[in-house]
Amino acid sequence: MSLAIHIVAALVGIWVLALTFIMRETTEGRWVNRIDEFWVRVDDRRIVAGGLWLSLCDSTPAKLTRVFNRIAGGKIISLRLIGVSGALSFASLFLSLASLFGVLSYLLLAHADLFK
Repeated sequence: MSLAIHIVAALVGIWVLALTFIMRETTEGRWVNRIDEFWVRVDDRRIVAGGLWLSLCDSTPAKLTRVFNRIAGGKIISLRLIGVSGALSFASLFLSLASLFGVLSYLLLAHADLFK
């Protein structure tokens, strides 16, 4: 048990040390500013919309739309959109097949006497 605690503490220490080298003040400040600006916009919309949940439900789709437009492009049908859609479709297909084969192999190994 003591060894596990030491390993976890060492991993957390290495992670924090890596973060200090990776994140500089400008990067950290930029993320903090983005989060602060987002919450200021949410608070301003809360006053107009009449509640925090309504303002979050209003601002979250706008953010997601911008993210999806950056990934798939602004056009409704484009070569980039077809590529991203195909890649996500293949990824979901292989993920579902892997989980199906994982469950089947577990059942086969755990209950091998049922199949004899």
